Amino acid sequence: MADIETSHKPGLLSSSAALGPSPLPLCTSSAAPAHRRPAALTHRCTDAPAHRRTDAPTHRRTDAPAHRRTDLPSPISHLRSPISDLPSPASPIPINPLTALDWDDTVLSHPGSTFFHTTAWARVLHDTYGFNPVYMAVFDDGHLSGLLPCMDVDRLIGGRRGIGLPFTDDSAPLVEDETQFLDLAHSLIALGRIRGWRTWECRGGAQWIPEARLSLSFYTHTLDLTSGEAALLSGFAPSVRRAIRKADRSGLEVRIEDSAASVDTFYRLHCITRRRQGMPVQPKAFFDNIARHVIARGSGRVILAYRSGQPVAGAMFFESGRRVFYKFGASDLACQDLRANNLIMWRAIRFYAGCGFATLDFGRTSMANEGLRRFKTGWGAVESRLSYFKYDLRRSRYLADRDRASGWHDAIFRCLPIPVLRALGSLLYRHLT
Repeated sequence: MADIETSHKPGLLSSSAALGPSPLPLCTSSAAPAHRRPAALTHRCTDAPAHRRTDAPTHRRTDAPAHRRTDLPSPISHLRSPISDLPSPASPIPINPLTALDWDDTVLSHPGSTFFHTTAWARVLHDTYGFNPVYMAVFDDGHLSGLLPCMDVDRLIGGRRGIGLPFTDDSAPLVEDETQFLDLAHSLIALGRIRGWRTWECRGGAQWIPEARLSLSFYTHTLDLTSGEAALLSGFAPSVRRAIRKADRSGLEVRIEDSAASVDTFYRLHCITRRRQGMPVQPKAFFDNIARHVIARGSGRVILAYRSGQPVAGAMFFESGRRVFYKFGASDLACQDLRANNLIMWRAIRFYAGCGFATLDFGRTSMANEGLRRFKTGWGAVESRLSYFKYDLRRSRYLADRDRASGWHDAIFRCLPIPVLRALGSLLYRHLT
């Protein structure tokens, strides 16, 4: 574990007692000027309100003043002093979304926000793995102007670090420009040094700091749902259309569900799939928390395919504003020839397009996984790159990383019984992010 930096210059966000060992929320110190806090974001001890699902367009704020600074002395790679040395009319403050009243209304008012910026996802990660949210935010006139989401993670190997966000494909910063991003990043790094982080990883937003050395890159795929059913179908690859027709003739029943029982059914298929992939299985508590904080609160659905009453494939989707996110897929290999996964995806596309959603995000794909990449591009989705960067707080430099989606462990995990994989996942998964 790196030494915890306890000294800091006066005016660093708040007192060292508030930013160091004290528990979250971190934004209640009386030392913080009143203009830094939005009036709506007071704190309470109960759960935040449920994340609302709506098919109305996301709210867009047009009257907020532009956040501009031209006096930033150096890029993040040369950071040595806290951001408090630099004057700013709206300084970043740390926020805990789990205790901030009306956080979802606040964050969803930002046009770039997604499901993964909401309370529901923060609650799932916190309740399952014990990660503490440390979101760095900027407010202008009570409106959220910029956000850098992060969680405090203490790993068995590698020590304490900040990750934005664990087990999340893309949790891009919500910023207006490079200057605002650097304001937020400098403040988060200063806080991370006080809390003893060894590294900080940002998942998305690499365009705001082009001089950074990237740690990892992935493919992402996004499908426009607004063109109409006929145009969507015509945009699919011929092999996808053939698979859909075959699945339609195979007697499969597809159900769109939002119950805890549907999550349990999906989890059983998920365990089978993870074993086939040579991966440990996420803790059951992870999916129980998804059922409680996401599905039950109207922010996601499970779509399952049955044959003769038996589940053979499934997919899990999360929803926010007019965007839907494909998070997990699973299937029984013995029924692969039925093309149930293709039918589930087609039913999901039709359902969400009919509900007024604008885009379907297929999530990240490892650059070496050509099979998954072909599956996603076959739906007519637009491909782009998603890049992460990792910053070493002790040495003030960027770090390279390795995609561990596959490796020597695959063959071992494929040989283990599912109960053993579940036990290993419960024991180790929080240290694998």
